[in-house]
Amino acid sequence: MQRLARVGSIMRLLEVGGPTLNPALIDLTFARVLRGPGSTHDGAQVDPLEGSNDDAVLSPDDEDAMEALVMAGFDPQRVTSSLRPRAAQLLAIGELAANAPAPLAGGQLLIERTFQSAVRAREARGFEPSNPRRSALAWADIISVAAVLLIATSVIWPMASTYRSHSIRQACLGNLGGLASAFGTYAGDFRGSMPMASASMGGQPWWNVGQSPAQSNSANLFTLARSNYTNLDQLACDGNALCSRTVAKDAMDWPALPNVSYSYFVMFGRARPSFAGNAEMASASPATTVVLADASPVIRRAVAKQRVYPLENSANHAGTGQTVLRLDGSAVWLNTPVHEGDNIWLPADVEEVLREIQQQVAQGQQQGAVPLLTRQDAARQRAVRLEGTESPASVQDAFVGP
Repeated sequence: MQRLARVGSIMRLLEVGGPTLNPALIDLTFARVLRGPGSTHDGAQVDPLEGSNDDAVLSPDDEDAMEALVMAGFDPQRVTSSLRPRAAQLLAIGELAANAPAPLAGGQLLIERTFQSAVRAREARGFEPSNPRRSALAWADIISVAAVLLIATSVIWPMASTYRSHSIRQACLGNLGGLASAFGTYAGDFRGSMPMASASMGGQPWWNVGQSPAQSNSANLFTLARSNYTNLDQLACDGNALCSRTVAKDAMDWPALPNVSYSYFVMFGRARPSFAGNAEMASASPATTVVLADASPVIRRAVAKQRVYPLENSANHAGTGQTVLRLDGSAVWLNTPVHEGDNIWLPADVEEVLREIQQQVAQGQQQGAVPLLTRQDAARQRAVRLEGTESPASVQDAFVGP
């Protein structure tokens, strides 16, 4: 940038113009050069440093030759033989002066002087070619590389994340498709019933995974692996980093709640669905009832004594949705936990309380009641309070856990 500024200042001087040369001064200088240093027109020696203040005039012989040349029409051949050589010299000098190039002036003179100064400076310090191979990157190079990496990351990272999420979703759908076959085989061996380890909770919450296998709802699902109808790999979701793929040989349940990848239809109610697969359906069991889904976030929060969000999606797929398996053996993807008007995370009685609260809040909002938001939050918090002893109201009421 400093070099560009200097060149710019020099180029601006070109528009100003430079000194002009006086033609009379050129003629006088030329005559003195011809006369030579240290002498005058009459041959008298002078100090070269002092010079002479006399006007430049021709010698008598040159005056005679010039006069003869003029009289002969500037033709040396017509001049007398004694003056002819001197007349020819005078004519040559005159032609040299007449044919001399015009002196530089203004911008051209400044350009010429600048060029000559540059040549002298270059000759004085020598020519040093720049090294095309630099040992270190300049800041501009580093910033350019960083910008390219940033743009590439901003484009590639979402694509990679989307691809991974899609892969996990497809893997889950494949798992549930395989589990549908396992459910069908189990139902064929046990007269259409679904896997069960125990029919009673024994007064304990059914979300106590690993603590009391005889009363755990996850132990009911674990029966498929324990009885070799499937394996733990098919019961594990890649989106659950804590899923268990290996357990002890005599295990009846998963070690703990975080190790469970899928939530199973709560089998401790009065009515239990019958799984008939794609071939035939039990009349009391609707084909679209959800019997298996990605791990319920509502149960996870309820066990941890946290506030529950009824419409929260499963954490297996980063809250984007959940895969579910229905009684007809179909595995589908849901963007919301509500399937055909039924929230699969909650039993029917809790859903009914929530609907009544929403109606009351809507009526209060129309009447201008205050503070509505506080009332709504408090009512929902009281309504969605699970103890782990709830059960589905019927086979049409999808309620999965843990």
